[in-house]
Amino acid sequence: MKTAPFIVNFCYIFLLFTMAIALVLVFRKTIVASSAKRKYAPIIGLLVLWVVLTFLAVNGVFIDTIKNTPPAFMPAVLAANLFAVYFALFYKPLKELKPQQMKYVIGLQTFRLPLELIFVWLLALNHLPKQMTFEGSNFDVLVGVTAPILAYFGYHKRVLPNWVLIAWNFVGLALLANIVTIAILSAPTNFQVFTNLPHNTIVLQAPYHFIPFFLVPLALFGHLYALSRLLGKRAA
Repeated sequence: MKTAPFIVNFCYIFLLFTMAIALVLVFRKTIVASSAKRKYAPIIGLLVLWVVLTFLAVNGVFIDTIKNTPPAFMPAVLAANLFAVYFALFYKPLKELKPQQMKYVIGLQTFRLPLELIFVWLLALNHLPKQMTFEGSNFDVLVGVTAPILAYFGYHKRVLPNWVLIAWNFVGLALLANIVTIAILSAPTNFQVFTNLPHNTIVLQAPYHFIPFFLVPLALFGHLYALSRLLGKRAA
């Protein structure tokens, strides 16, 4: 298994901790103030899932992508993203988030800019295939670049119409689906499409397993949560 240099790992782990702290800062007060029953159960469930997935990643369970079809990482990714869908659409405490806080939710998507820069760094070190970066077919960096702009003008200044915010979130979902598809088809599985070297294996080992198990679900959560509020307001 390939190991990235310390400085790359440090920057990546710093990004992970930054996003974890940002999530707590954005949602903690709303969740604590909520009167919903068993409000902490889903959070505990997600933390337990991350512990289990980390144990499996450390022990190399996800690296063996040929032996099983579907590979072990696919149901794991599905489980993590189902949590994202649940928190975005069905978790009652988050329905009580104040509208003025939405600028921070959109601002969270800015993490996709430094993540894409790390991807390019890994490409230069021959740890990641080109198609997974913006030098290839991954244009997810556009969301990271525009997220603070949308947060400021769309939610802080409120000078952008709702249709712009809705369109931006749908485009973000499309770009996310694009890179997820490319990542899966770049892994050395029985259905691999992108066979150029290096294969996409680094995101299947610790600590980079948190890309498909935390950062991708975070991006999905952000778009679905924003759309649920925008479209819900429109329907009302």
